[in-house]
Amino acid sequence: MKTYLIDGYNLGHKIPLVVQSLEVKDFERAIELIVQTVQQRINTRQNRVIIVFDGRKGVFAHPMVPTTIEIKFARKPQEADDVIRNFLRQAPDASSITVISSDREILNTAKDLGAKSLTSEQFYKSRKHLSRSENDEFNEKPDVKDIDIDYWLEQFNKGNDEDS
Repeated sequence: MKTYLIDGYNLGHKIPLVVQSLEVKDFERAIELIVQTVQQRINTRQNRVIIVFDGRKGVFAHPMVPTTIEIKFARKPQEADDVIRNFLRQAPDASSITVISSDREILNTAKDLGAKSLTSEQFYKSRKHLSRSENDEFNEKPDVKDIDIDYWLEQFNKGNDEDS
């Protein structure tokens, strides 16, 4: 089982609908949208998923929709970053953890401890469930051959010729 450790508001700031909710201080809706985004991209039944948020007044009693995702709120004086770094440091095997954040300090800590990482942007742009090789998935370049390009250019140009 893999563990995904997510910097909640850091990811939220990459999701346009969440940004709108945060601008009007609708933290409950923002959290709900972040959870939905995560559920669309990670198989939450086969993986442990923890989303960590900075604490906000009134959010601690938030009645979460039923989910298998663990929601944690940092309590003052800690911030979500501190909770994530502490979790990584205390993990018996950080290599089974994937951290999702764009915070350089968190990503560096993850790397130093042997955890995998994805930036929040990479995670949000993914449209499918993450696989075992999620880092490779974002770094590999497709093998496109000239013959493929020529074929598709020909196909698209056929439609233009018929319309003329």
